[in-house]
Amino acid sequence: MAGEVGIRSVHDAGSSGRQAETAADGFKSVRRNFDTFCDEAGSAANEGPMVRGIQSFQEDNAKALQSIATHGRSVGENIQGGTGMTVNYDTDIADGYRLITPKFGDARYKQLLDINR
Repeated sequence: MAGEVGIRSVHDAGSSGRQAETAADGFKSVRRNFDTFCDEAGSAANEGPMVRGIQSFQEDNAKALQSIATHGRSVGENIQGGTGMTVNYDTDIADGYRLITPKFGDARYKQLLDINR
């Protein structure tokens, strides 16, 4: 959401990272299917300029499919890494707050309670 900072749900954020990685892994089968299609088209064309055109098309687009898969995997890893770092920071910060929480018997703490009633 615009203007929001942090993670609402660590579970959801981690899940989103895994989903991005799964989607990226799906491009491996797309790549295999693409290669099979191009190979079959090249075999059907038999030889000549059409085969060279199909091979060139295959090489150019196979790189693009690989790039999409690589970027997708990076996105998933970054989401999960960011989630882990956020959990660590939140834990560290929470520990720090526990250390500065006044004791119940502290007169200043009682004074704050009286002010806020």
